[in-house]
Amino acid sequence: MWYEISSVKEVNDFMEKINFFHDSCIKELKYSSGAYVNDKYEMYPVNDRRILNVVFQCQREGNGMFEMEFQGLRYLKLLPLDEMYTCEILDATMFIQNGLIAVDCQKRI
Repeated sequence: MWYEISSVKEVNDFMEKINFFHDSCIKELKYSSGAYVNDKYEMYPVNDRRILNVVFQCQREGNGMFEMEFQGLRYLKLLPLDEMYTCEILDATMFIQNGLIAVDCQKRI
């Protein structure tokens, strides 16, 4: 079931429900740009979708996995370190600014 988040209250309710991403990790990402090459090898090079799906897992009963979908993605900065480091998320901030939702995760290294 999908829930749309579009207000400060909905952001706050969601963040409380998932305990601010504490002890979560990103399991997988999927990005769809909207660009493609058809069967005649003609390219449609326009990023008119920009949809990012992120699957998270966490150490909580009842909410052990959740997926977020960002439509019209404008910016993604992901800096995975090598296998010498862990990727647990300790805490995150989610806020609405200028009508856009922003997420910033703090992680263990």
